[in-house]
Order: sequence, then structure tokens, then C-alpha cells
Amino acid sequence: MAITTLVVTLVTSVSLYNTAIAQHRLHLVDMVKSKARLIESTIGVDGNDIQSAIDLQFGTMRQIVDSHMQLAGIGKTGEFILFSQQGQEIQFALSLRHDHENKLNSIPVDEPWAEPMRRALSGESGSFVGRDYREHSVLAAYEPISRLKLGLVVKTDLAEINAPFYRAGLIALATAILAILISSAIFLRITQPVARKIKQQAETFRALVENTQDGIILIDIRGIIQFINPAAETLFGYARGELLGSNVSCLAPSPHREAHDEHIARYLETGIGKVIGKGRVFNGLRKNGSHFPIR
Repeated sequence: MAITTLVVTLVTSVSLYNTAIAQHRLHLVDMVKSKARLIESTIGVDGNDIQSAIDLQFGTMRQIVDSHMQLAGIGKTGEFILFSQQGQEIQFALSLRHDHENKLNSIPVDEPWAEPMRRALSGESGSFVGRDYREHSVLAAYEPISRLKLGLVVKTDLAEINAPFYRAGLIALATAILAILISSAIFLRITQPVARKIKQQAETFRALVENTQDGIILIDIRGIIQFINPAAETLFGYARGELLGSNVSCLAPSPHREAHDEHIARYLETGIGKVIGKGRVFNGLRKNGSHFPIR
């Protein structure tokens, strides 16, 4: 029960997490596409003098980006990166939101964390999971602004995306463990009296069969001896350890020995006992090979 509860909790949490990541990815992709088209229409140039257009419209783009920073979905770590390529350098049109020390204005095209920018400048659009200039794992969406020879990336730290699920997962795990503990306590409270009664009955049964003068042998559905009491040991001349695990037919001479397993199989298949459940007298076979009558 405990394992089932924990597995269901884990599978549910992982499923919800994957769904949320997919939705967040789609949200960033839609966001970067809409902002790319907005910037394209706001600047309104044909791409012949991109740098001049960027300089002239810097205030407008800043308003666009700043206004979007206030919208839900980009988060505290969210960031827009607007850029172009000049030779072997990627030039940033706007300052990086989290770059308070290095003041990066450009980076080499082959910089590892510039992968989504390279894709956007190559005319591709989509999403990407990787590290940014702070060495933080991020979920990024990228979109080309082909008419202006620009690219746009919107990204959010994965840690910020994951945080609510970590909290929810811990709460779900704690709730599951608490439920298991409460259920276990209730289960033990209910079953302990029953278990004690069964144990008492088993001890009573064992005391009876150990001390009765009648020989008692218990077998399983295959005829294998599971228990033999002292009286049966004396009757057949065997020690208990010699018979446990043996087929009970070893205690019967032929022809009863050969027919014994057939009687059990027939009874299990049909529920009708030709011998089983009906008293009869036949010979038992002692360890020393002698026969004696038993019922």
C-alpha cells in the first residue's frame, strides 16, 4: 500500500511537471513570436540600415521590452535579448537584464551559450534548454526578425519554473507519508486483535496435535508433508525431519502408494473424493518396512 501510494504520487507529480514545462515552452514561443512581429512593425524599416534604425528606435524597443517585463509568464528571472550579427560577433541591441558586472555588448558567434541566438540568426524559430551567460540553466524561445536581420530570445531560469513543483512535490510526498502512517496505525489497530487471536488458535492447535495420541500428518495439494506430530513419528518409525518435504505416499505400500497422487488430483479437479473424506482401513508402511493397519 505504501509503495503504491508513493509510486502514484511520483508518477502524478512527474506527469504534471512535464505538462507544465510543455505549456511554459509554448507560452515562451508564442511570446517571442508576437514580440518579434511587434518590433518588426514598430521599427518599420527594410533592413538596409539596421544599426541606425535600432539607434533611432531604441526608446521604442525599450518601452516594448519593459512593458512586457511586467506581464505574467516571464517571471523574476525572465529576460528578452534582442541582437544582430556583425561579422563574427553577436551585438546586443539592449543591455542584458542580469549582467550587472561585465556589461556585455557583444559576444563571439561561437560562444556556447549563444546557441539559441545562432539559431534565430539562421532563420530558425523554436525553443531550447541550456545555459545562459550566468551559467544558469534556462528554458529559451528564439525567433528571427528576418526583415531587420535581428533575432529575439525570451528565456526564463529553469530553477524558477521548477520551484513550484519542488514545493508541490514535497507537500505531496509529506501528505502521502502522513496518509501512509495514519493508514498503517489504523490497520494495525484493527488487525492486531485478529492476529493475536489467530496466533492463540495456532498455539492451541499445535498443543493439541503435539500431545494427542492419534497420528496427524498435514500435506499440501501436491501431497507433500508439511507437518507430522510425535504420535505419527512413533507410528511410522521416522524422525520428523526425515518426512518433512516428502510425498505422503511413501508411508503407504503398493498398490495404495501409486494411487494416492491420483486420488488427490481427481479430488482437486472434480471436488469428488473416492477415498478422500471417506474413512477406510488399509496398511501403513513403517520405516523398517513392516506393515500395520491404520484407518
